[in-house]
Amino acid sequence: MIRPIEKDQLFLQQKAQPATPADRQVMQDLKDTLALTPRAVSVWRPT
Repeated sequence: MIRPIEKDQLFLQQKAQPATPADRQVMQDLKDTLALTPRAVSVWRPT
């Protein structure tokens, strides 16, 4: 899933809450992104 980058400074300054089972999809999205990042970076070539 593609999510927009959060840029709101007030939101980003809030203290984080512990993850719960309801956050499982967000955790999976992050794992998927991190798993694909090395491949995406290795394919990219600056012009």
